[in-house]
Formats: sequence, structure tokens, C-alpha cells
Amino acid sequence: AAGEASLLEHFRRAAELDPASCAAWHNLAMVHFDHVRCTCWRSEDELGEHHRHHPDPGATDTEERVVAALECLFRCISLRPSSSPTGHTQQDILTLLTLAFEHGETEGAAAALSRGLADTPAETWLAVVPQVIARLGSESERVRTFVLSLLSTLAERHPQGLVYPLTVAATSPLRAQATGAAHVLAHLRRGRDVLVEQAQLVAAELVRASCLWSEAWIDGLETASKAFYTEGDDAGCVRALLPLHEALERGAQTPAEGAFVREFGGAL
Repeated sequence: AAGEASLLEHFRRAAELDPASCAAWHNLAMVHFDHVRCTCWRSEDELGEHHRHHPDPGATDTEERVVAALECLFRCISLRPSSSPTGHTQQDILTLLTLAFEHGETEGAAAALSRGLADTPAETWLAVVPQVIARLGSESERVRTFVLSLLSTLAERHPQGLVYPLTVAATSPLRAQATGAAHVLAHLRRGRDVLVEQAQLVAAELVRASCLWSEAWIDGLETASKAFYTEGDDAGCVRALLPLHEALERGAQTPAEGAFVREFGGAL
């Protein structure tokens, strides 16, 4: 559209005239970002199944706009002081992550993310660690590579800020997420083994305190029953109950667990 082209030209010119202007780079990035989102929505809503079997010739243009938006956002973020993040900084970071997670599988976007990550202070990402860890299970290999690289960099420079959320993620039922978190924790263990061990101990005790054996067994029995009787999945039934039986075999370690064993241990 003519209006978008005019905006793009004005903001690009503003960034050229004042390369240190956060506002210029932010506005330029948002023009590219809005174009990408509108193009994707149009492709999904209007083209539907036909688009999936007959790719849009504008896909190359979309990838170029994704790369341009990423570069502008990285530039904007790097110009803002990481020591005093603002709402605008958070908006830029979340917008960048949205692009990374939705379009990071393309070669151009992956390269832009790699370059930007190398030039951005690690402290920038501390506020969005949960969002980043949640993407450890991404289906895109390039997105997973970006996430692992970012988390490894953060873990090396700010181990105390990463060790607990990574420890929790390593116990996730999602295999890809648990594997990715374990990979970063293994990297973190180099020289910081005691820190990781302590975090794992705290995480295990918090889980023990937040989920009593009676609650865990109710949930496990419901899952196992559904798997066996409704889905006919014998292996799924065993998977649901095996960790609970292993915990029983290890023995009670708290008064509440001891009371549970005395009341239900024989039947179970």
C-alpha cells in the first residue's frame, strides 16, 4: 500500500539521519512487523489450503521483511540502557521473540538472530527467561538452536538467574523441553556443579511440598485409567503409574508420606 511505503521511507530516512534514535529504529521495525503479520493473516484466512500447496510468491518478500524487522529491533534494544529497562524495551524484546519463534526457521531470520544475539548484552534477556525456556520444545530446529544458544549465554553470565527455571524445565513431561533444559544445565555444571545440585534439591523439595502423594496418586490413577480403558494404551497406563510406584519403593521421607503409606500402601 502507498501509505505503508510512505511510512517505511520516512522512518528509514529518520534512522539514517539519527542512527542513535531508539524511536526511529522502533517505528521502522514496527512497520516491517505489521507488514509480516498482515501478510501471514491474509495468507491463512484468504488463501487457506490452496496457500499451503501453492506457496505465495511474496514469501521471499515476507522473509526479507522479517529479517529487516529483526535487525531494527536488535538495533533499538542495543541503544536502550540494559541497566534500566523500560516498558518500551520489554515491548521490543517480546516483539523480537514473536518474530523469532514464528519465523526463525528461515535461513535469513536464523542468521539475523545469530548476529543480533552476539551484539546484544546478555542482561537484556533476563526478564523474558520463562518465555524463552517455553520454546525449548519448538518443532523448528533453527528456533531450538537460537533458544539453546541464548540460554547457554545467559547461564554462563548469570547462572543464579537461570539455574532454577532450567531445573524445573528439565522435569517437564515434554521430552524436547526437558532435553534442551538438561543440555543447558550440563553446560552450566562446568565449574558450578554445587550450584546446580543445590537448585535441584530445592526444586525437588518444592515439588514435594506442593504436590502430596495423595494428590499425585489421584492424578496418576485417573491418567492410567483413561489410558487403559478409554484409549487401550497399556504402555501409557504403565508410564503413568511407574514413577508413583518407584516413589513408594524408595520409602516415605516425610510424616505426610508415612501416613499415606500406612493407609494406602498395602492396597497400592
